[in-house]
Amino acid sequence: MARADAMQAGDMQSDNWHIATVKPGGLHRALFYLALPERRQQVFHPLYIVRDRPTERVAEALFPGYLFVRFDAQREQWISLLSTPGLSGLLRDPAGVPATMPEPVMTELLANPQVHAPGADLPVDLTGVVVSVAFGPFAGHTGRVALSGAERVQVMLSLLGRDVAVQVKRGAVRVLA
Repeated sequence: MARADAMQAGDMQSDNWHIATVKPGGLHRALFYLALPERRQQVFHPLYIVRDRPTERVAEALFPGYLFVRFDAQREQWISLLSTPGLSGLLRDPAGVPATMPEPVMTELLANPQVHAPGADLPVDLTGVVVSVAFGPFAGHTGRVALSGAERVQVMLSLLGRDVAVQVKRGAVRVLA
């Protein structure tokens, strides 16, 4: 499951999506300043749910440290974006022009962000597959999947010199080649 914060500003169909880098702790500040009426920036910051319980819902950035900003680099004074509080810069190509995000990728992210949530592209049955735990208390550990379910997998991890079976959400594991 995923959630996206997107702010619309007029008809910007000819504009391209670019990637802005965010300063540590500067996300909310950057979102605030980019949303001001005089800026008229369309901003996209995709999130995904890492924990969904009746008492709490925790979302994390799908691309930590980055925002997608839509503008026309040929027409606009994009250099002014570099002074936006909370932003540290824009990803640029070797010529120094802001790098463009492919429109089909952005269209798919905007239309159906849950497809890109961690774990969504994993095979149905992970039994026997070697995986790495990406987040949670066992982040960084590698093991083999013993049982594979729709929402959780049981991974055999080597902890304190012995094999231990731990259950983690499917979205918390990454398949190793």
